Amino acid sequence: NLSNIESMSRCQATFNTHVLIWEASALIILMLVAIAIYWFTPYWKIKRESLKPLDLQASPELENYLQKLCQKAGIKKQPIFLTKPFSGTLSGLAFGRSKQYYIVLPGGLVAYFNKNRAIFRAVVLHELAHIRNHDVNKTYFTLAVWWAFVWVAVVPFVLANIWRPSQ
Repeated sequence: NLSNIESMSRCQATFNTHVLIWEASALIILMLVAIAIYWFTPYWKIKRESLKPLDLQASPELENYLQKLCQKAGIKKQPIFLTKPFSGTLSGLAFGRSKQYYIVLPGGLVAYFNKNRAIFRAVVLHELAHIRNHDVNKTYFTLAVWWAFVWVAVVPFVLANIWRPSQ
């Protein structure tokens, strides 16, 4: 009968509107948390890993070499070079966000500037390529969305199911 169908449609429309508002609100909260995580990740990373600015003024040769590598890689604004002085690793790391990028050059890699310039050059150019190709933004925003999803959706879901009142 038509009147029952119309009543049911009105009831579902109200319900669907509430669901739509709830889902849209959840997505907005998720994106705001993701943006906040993306924005603050460089600060957290620098502090958590005790990264220090690379003292380029102490080595003008290194400073000039890094500037030339940035030009070769097509990077207009030079990233801030950081170091982990007591780390002996030979790998670098590019991170940051639009307009302000960082490249970590561990102490072991910085020592290779004088020992084996080819290895030093290859690692730095690799990290600069991440910046030039916009990999850093994509990677860190994807990670931010993932962590936002964990905190905004997964954690509340798990907590709600742990402390669910018995039925």
